[in-house]
Amino acid sequence: MDFGGVGDLGAKNVLILSEHNDASNEQIKCSIDRLSALPDCLVIHILSFLGLEKAAITSVLGKRWRYLWAELPKLEFYFWENSGEETKKISDFVAWVHKTLATRKSKYLEKFTVRFPYQECFSSDVDNWLEFASKNKVKEVYFDLSATNDFYTLCDMMYSYPSLTSLSLSGCILNPERKIEWQSLTSLEISNVDLPQSVVEKVLSCCPVLNSLSLCDCWGFTCLEINSPNLCKLRVHDSDDDESENFLEIYAPYLKSLVLSLYPIERKLKLTNLSSLVSAHFSFAGYTWDPMYEDVLSNTKEIIENTQHVKELELGREPLRVCILKSMTF
Repeated sequence: MDFGGVGDLGAKNVLILSEHNDASNEQIKCSIDRLSALPDCLVIHILSFLGLEKAAITSVLGKRWRYLWAELPKLEFYFWENSGEETKKISDFVAWVHKTLATRKSKYLEKFTVRFPYQECFSSDVDNWLEFASKNKVKEVYFDLSATNDFYTLCDMMYSYPSLTSLSLSGCILNPERKIEWQSLTSLEISNVDLPQSVVEKVLSCCPVLNSLSLCDCWGFTCLEINSPNLCKLRVHDSDDDESENFLEIYAPYLKSLVLSLYPIERKLKLTNLSSLVSAHFSFAGYTWDPMYEDVLSNTKEIIENTQHVKELELGREPLRVCILKSMTF
């Protein structure tokens, strides 16, 4: 994929006018003229339904259209190459993101998404993008940098972001040395990274209106003590690598919904005070365990005993199979 010029993305693959059909050409010209008569705000709204990549193709329509696509209220950049992680292709993608942000005139941006195979040499670029998001008070930020073995360390400015409402980070190390100011954050997703217990505790204590928390393939923490009455939804997808801790306790008296995928070998589960829980879904991660292992039996028993009161209890295939094989009754 060519990410060369801001105004030229995909232009070589687009045929605006037919060389042989004058009637068709006139129809296309008339359609473009009618669109051109609309105010910028309405044209931008129409372009927003195309997505960033397709909207960028409209830059070939004329001078007015050259940079209009960059004003979309949601910017979503995805690196979709399947032919490896060649640094040159990634560099072109990074340059395209920079050019798009530099082209924008509007300061309003609702959502900012970047997904690409991160390498350490691009750390300053990611810093700049997140600085852009913070300065422009973007409400929703989604960064997936987990396709490689390099981890990005979240820059300091991201911890002071009062206007942020939704944050999703994959492959990003959280190491806050200052107070976290996420007063408006309602949704937080963290995945594919080491997440020490101290960081978990700091995050939970500094997000007063957090409603939904998702931790997927993270390791390093042993306890989720959730005392906020606002945090109603919790999703934990356990990591099955050797770095996972061997104990997980969840204490959440106000939690309404729990989705837990646990690696049941050498990982003891303790559920404490889930008195407000209404909906629960449990499954086991990984494939290298036997349903008759003591750890598996113990975890299954823990789940059943502590969720008997919920209105909606869903067991995945694996824990249900354990119950059937053992004919467990609690």
